[in-house]
Amino acid sequence: MCDNPAARADELDDSVWTEVLAQLENPELIQGEISRRLEAANDTTNVRQRTDSLQGELARITTRMRRLLDAYQDEVMTLDELKERPRSRPDGAPSSPN
Repeated sequence: MCDNPAARADELDDSVWTEVLAQLENPELIQGEISRRLEAANDTTNVRQRTDSLQGELARITTRMRRLLDAYQDEVMTLDELKERPRSRPDGAPSSPN
């Protein structure tokens, strides 16, 4: 629920349009905003770092799963032992049950 008082649109129109026109008449402000947005769109460093981190984690988890399945297939552990094996998150903390 919003606690802000109601405002009538017809009373706000003049001040909103005055501000919009003032902004549009300032080309430096518009160019600055365009430049800022282009720069932000082109900065993919954080996305690449996160992608690399997630791909590494996926590879580690895939390896762990393969090892567990190999242990089961080689009869080193039973199906019940495999099912009882506690699931854990990458940081070592137990995961919540599904």
